Amino acid sequence: MRIYVAVNQMIQERDERLIVVEGRIFRLCLAIYRVSEKFPEGEILKKRIRGLAGDIFSQIYCQKMSQTIDSLGALQKYLKLCQALNLSSPMNFIILRREYQSARESLAEIGDRQVAQAPNVKVDESEPEKKDMNPLLVRKKKAFSRKQLEIIDRKKQIVEMLKKDGKIIANDDVAREIGVARKTLNNALRELIDEGIVNKEGSFKDSEYYLAKK
Repeated sequence: MRIYVAVNQMIQERDERLIVVEGRIFRLCLAIYRVSEKFPEGEILKKRIRGLAGDIFSQIYCQKMSQTIDSLGALQKYLKLCQALNLSSPMNFIILRREYQSARESLAEIGDRQVAQAPNVKVDESEPEKKDMNPLLVRKKKAFSRKQLEIIDRKKQIVEMLKKDGKIIANDDVAREIGVARKTLNNALRELIDEGIVNKEGSFKDSEYYLAKK
């Protein structure tokens, strides 16, 4: 009898914690819509992050934990790209990414085996804490170092080029157009691949790079 009561209490606590996370995910979905409302007209990332935010809420509601974890990771990467492209206040995306990461960690603590074994999606530790989690109230921009700004601008140029041309080859002409050495261009492309923003086809000099699809 004691075992039954203990197990029943664990199940009830798990369900209650899941409901709390569901509520947080729903509020974050609304925040995504509000923040993306001011994106430039025709911006493809607006549709992508809104779609992912909706998918995440649907998946967690149906308790599809593994899919929820995958979608959370994808959304965090797209939010990082939105930040790099300066589509809104950088702090908005920092807070959204941190909140989605917190929701993911809460899911892991609930005890689902799939969640516990899912790869961790880390948020930069250098990003400051923010107690007020309403992105619409955030107006102060994050202070970046000169080197960080150069890296963000470089990635922004690459992404804009890919959006315009569809794909690029990492050659000297592209490097000159961006204003960097070819080695620096390759490093930036490698980082964008690691972040899940860019995909690569081919090898060596014939490699082609294009924006990753959802």
